Amino acid sequence: LKWPKGLLGIEFLYRRNPGLPSRYLAQYVNTTILSDDIYNDNFAYEGPEAQARVTHALPFGLHSIVTIEHQRKRFGAPAVNLVGEQIAENRVDLCSSLELYLSRYFELMDGFGMDLACGVEMLRNQSNDVYNNFSLFQVSCSVGFGF
Repeated sequence: LKWPKGLLGIEFLYRRNPGLPSRYLAQYVNTTILSDDIYNDNFAYEGPEAQARVTHALPFGLHSIVTIEHQRKRFGAPAVNLVGEQIAENRVDLCSSLELYLSRYFELMDGFGMDLACGVEMLRNQSNDVYNNFSLFQVSCSVGFGF
């Protein structure tokens, strides 16, 4: 959906993994370095996802992006407690996030400019797996230069 100073995008997705359980890495401390791409591999879980993103031009040359996302992830691996004992047959996560992003572009000279941006993200991952039950809050600032 578009309007003169912005747009709204909505996405719905359902992941289905007929090969559950697959590609799961154990949660043993000090045995490997796990990145989110490996640990929450898209092929290791299934379930619905929804995302809404609003981009809008504000006064004074400011641009904003607001993103809301919700996922229900059912993993092929069991949920465990912090000592590794199984507490459920499958790990299930409900992940909700809200991201606010604000930026302003400054033209420094003909064809060359600088972009200043700040962002805030809040995330809540509710899981029956104790290690994966967490909340996150982060703030970021960036400066970019370009032609």
